[in-house]
Amino acid sequence: MPSPPLDDAGPKLISGKRDSTSEMQSEALAKFRDMVYRIGESKESVHIYARNFSGFCRFMGMGPDELLEAVRSGSVRPEEAANDWFRSAKHLAPGTRRTYLAAVKKFLEVCLPDMEFRWKRVELGKKRVVELDRAPTKEELMQMTDRPGAKGALIAKLLTSSGVRIGTLAGLRLKHLDLDHYPDVAVVRVPSELNKSRIPYTTFITPQAKRSLKAYLSTREKNGERLGPESPVLIRSTRPLGPVSSKTIGRAWDRMVDRVGLGQKSRRHRLLRPHSARKYFATALTRAGVSPSARERMLGHFGGFSDPNLALDSAYYRPIEEELLAEYRKAIQTLSISEEVQTESFAKKQIMNVVEIYGKDLPPEKLREMKNILTKSKTVEDAIPELRRLMTPNMKTVRESEIDEWLAQGWEPVERLSGRRIVIRKTSVI
Repeated sequence: MPSPPLDDAGPKLISGKRDSTSEMQSEALAKFRDMVYRIGESKESVHIYARNFSGFCRFMGMGPDELLEAVRSGSVRPEEAANDWFRSAKHLAPGTRRTYLAAVKKFLEVCLPDMEFRWKRVELGKKRVVELDRAPTKEELMQMTDRPGAKGALIAKLLTSSGVRIGTLAGLRLKHLDLDHYPDVAVVRVPSELNKSRIPYTTFITPQAKRSLKAYLSTREKNGERLGPESPVLIRSTRPLGPVSSKTIGRAWDRMVDRVGLGQKSRRHRLLRPHSARKYFATALTRAGVSPSARERMLGHFGGFSDPNLALDSAYYRPIEEELLAEYRKAIQTLSISEEVQTESFAKKQIMNVVEIYGKDLPPEKLREMKNILTKSKTVEDAIPELRRLMTPNMKTVRESEIDEWLAQGWEPVERLSGRRIVIRKTSVI
């Protein structure tokens, strides 16, 4: 299976310069790209391997064919050259070095299969975690998606409610979705070519994401697009119309993160990356009590999943769609990120908005006190008695030890609070 031609987004050198014409036309490099594509059937993998290997060629000051001849003659020992390369780029993390070395090893393995090399001599350093991302919170996702109708909000809902990778989402067609079979959720049947494991799997999207997607598709039809099974789920906003790329989806996510001030970086990358949506999905399913086997299936994990204890499940667990859906439905409320599923902070914010509207004649110090009560209370229910007392002039809170004195003055108890306090109301004047 020949590899696709590299387009304008093709391999770039580490220095940022593009490959020379002689490198791009190299027969050895073409053979190398073909092998990488046959192994992974991924155009993105071809780009990454070719880019990383091109960096090595540029460091050596040789084209691919010239490098091969030097290795054959023994004038260049690739293990020593790789060490020199990495010493000149001390900023590279050990994991990144392994990625670059893999490209060099694969090229020589393909083009010089009879030669042996001592790759263990390459100084890669111990792998370490230098950057950590995290799963976004529900409140953060609500901030990111607070623009109804925006494509970015739809992207966030689709990613977080299905757990698919951005490359998978970019490649999905309408034939891969079933929006009508179930009254609540939509089914996403990911084909093998869109899964990193090269195995098809099934996942779902929440009712909230389903409604947003239907509205988006309806808008496209109103704009004159004829939708069919081969129509992309997401299209570019600019003409000519066509499927979005994974880079476009990634940029849309980054813009949402930056817009709400969540673009902090651990080192080079944001803490909230596009892949963080997948972690939100996995975390939400775990919190909702979804079985580990079903969770890993809906993530498209195979080959022992991500947990060795599930290796037998990987080989023998074959759930039907309804069984997966029953597990997924446990997590719908946890996965939903719209204001339909209210969090305590959102409910407190809504109550304060109502107070400010209907309590506009209240003194500013009383409004500040009410806001302080909402902030400190664990739940909205805990704050309501105090808020009611502040909103009503003839109500107050007194200690339980003082209640008899106030009852004698014409007050009556309304509600008992924590901390031996009681809300009382004025009923008559004595």
